Amino acid sequence: VNFNGVITSGIPTTSFTQSGLTASTQYAIIVTAVNGSGSGPPSSTLRASTSAVTSSSTLLQYIQGLQSSAGRYVLLGQHGDLYTSSPTQSYSAIPGVASGKQVAIYGMTGHQQGGSGISDASWNAAGQSVQNNNGIVMYNFWPVNPTAGNAWNTTPISDANFTTVAQVGSTFNNNFIASVDAAVAQINTLPRQVMFRPLLEMNGSNWFWWNQASGGAPSGARTTAYIKLWQQMWQYMKTNCTIMPLFMFTPNSGQGNYAAYYPGSGYVDITGLDFYGNTPGTYIAQSNNGYSYRSEEHTSELQ
Repeated sequence: VNFNGVITSGIPTTSFTQSGLTASTQYAIIVTAVNGSGSGPPSSTLRASTSAVTSSSTLLQYIQGLQSSAGRYVLLGQHGDLYTSSPTQSYSAIPGVASGKQVAIYGMTGHQQGGSGISDASWNAAGQSVQNNNGIVMYNFWPVNPTAGNAWNTTPISDANFTTVAQVGSTFNNNFIASVDAAVAQINTLPRQVMFRPLLEMNGSNWFWWNQASGGAPSGARTTAYIKLWQQMWQYMKTNCTIMPLFMFTPNSGQGNYAAYYPGSGYVDITGLDFYGNTPGTYIAQSNNGYSYRSEEHTSELQ
């Protein structure tokens, strides 16, 4: 095989894999057949121009490609119902769009968060259905409280307990990793890469156990523990996920302290903001912190 001037010989099969290819790039490939002894003049030559194959783990490249394409593109998405045994019951055709096309991104919350009643089988089937329809699954990770015996308890934990949760080998840390492991098991049932949105809206107050109890600037101990825990989670999933998810960092709009919790660009693929309401224009003034906006709840900005 003559691949862009480099000769590869001794291949006993009818196919081979060439590493180092770039998606959407054209390559000249010449396949030359010789006689059975491996010598002598070629009996036939096939010339082809082909594109590199995009693997299932190149979701970020696909999204980035939308930015460089002619025109402007918006990927529409929606959240599934958190508390139903049929998580895709609202995943339906977009009104007024021909051919029954569906939203590109579908947000799903794993069964272990909030006691939502979604079984593994239902969640896995729903996620596979979305991806089989060429949709993108956004996995919303609301882990149960590791300091409350892995029960669904949204009461903000103390800074001291948060520090212990981030301490590798502690009981609280083991509880947290057990919740992450349940998410990994679900994600590994899906054939394609997912967006993973963990520990969301961390800059709010009194919403989740990873929030602080009251407003204002968070303590250094709290943000340090949050960042440490995020990085542990990222490393654990890199080791245990069949296809590493895209990590999404999504604080809440209007709460401030956006950068205080940021775990670092090496641990985040997409940033965004959550906001609630029907008038997204009123939130534009908050976009001076390096985050972009689009309509409805989530915004995204590639890292």
